Amino acid sequence: MKSRTVKTTIFISILLSLSFFLLGCERQQTFNPTEHFYINDYADVLEDATIVNIANEGQRLFNSTDDIMHPGTLLVVNTIIDDGETDLDANDVDILMNHWSIDNKGMGVIINIYFRYQGDTLELYKSEYAISPLFDTYMNPQQMNFIINRTLYHSNWEDTNQIDLPIMHMYYEMLEFIYVNIYDYVNFTYDMNIFELYLNSYDGDDPVYKTPMNFMSYMFFQIGLHNKILWIAFGIFVILIVCFAYLIIRKDFHIAVIHKK
Repeated sequence: MKSRTVKTTIFISILLSLSFFLLGCERQQTFNPTEHFYINDYADVLEDATIVNIANEGQRLFNSTDDIMHPGTLLVVNTIIDDGETDLDANDVDILMNHWSIDNKGMGVIINIYFRYQGDTLELYKSEYAISPLFDTYMNPQQMNFIINRTLYHSNWEDTNQIDLPIMHMYYEMLEFIYVNIYDYVNFTYDMNIFELYLNSYDGDDPVYKTPMNFMSYMFFQIGLHNKILWIAFGIFVILIVCFAYLIIRKDFHIAVIHKK
C-alpha cells in the first residue's frame, strides 16, 4: 500500500510540474513566428496576397536547397510596429535568430522591418537583419545593405502607401542572389509589374496568419507536426498514455510473483 501511494504521488507531481511548465511558457514574451514562418506580418501592414506569395517563395527556397548534406536556406521577413507597447528588445534579430534556431540550422537570414506612426501616417523608419555564420560566408553585410537600400528605401512606386511592393522587391532580390550566387542556378527571373497585377487582383482563399504561434504550436512546428490531424492524433495518444499509466498505478496485483515456502 505504501509503495502504491508513493507511485501515485510521483505520478501526480509529474503531471502538475508539466502543467506549470507549459503554462509558464505560454506567459513568456517569446515572439514565436506565425504559421507562415517565412513572413510574419506582426505590424499588419501587408496584403494577404503578399503574405501568401512570400510564404510560398520561402518554402520553395527551402525545399529547393535542402538535402542530406546541406541544410536548406531560410529567408525570413518580419514587420514590427513601434507603438510604445511592443517589446522591441524581444524582437531583436539576433535573439530571434537563436530562438527560432535558424543559426543552428545552417543557412538563414532574418530581416526585421520597423514601422511607426507620424500623426495618422504609418511610416517605415528602419530595418535590421541577422545572418547565420554559414550564410555569412556567401553574402557579406555590404551586399545585404546594397539590396535592402535599393529596394526597400529607394523603390520608385507611384503608390508610396503600398508597402507590399518594396518588400516584395527586396524579397525577390534576395532570392535572386541566393539562387544564382550561392546555389549556381542559371537565373532567377521575376517581374514586379506582374506581381503588382497579382496584388491588385488577388482573390484567393488561402488562410493568412498574423499572430504568433503559441508555445505548443511552435514546439510541434519545429518538429514538423503542424497539421491539425496530427494534433488531434497526438492529443488522443497523450490521453491514452495518461490513462494507461493511471491504470498501472491502480492495479491491485503485482507483475512479479512471489513464491512463499
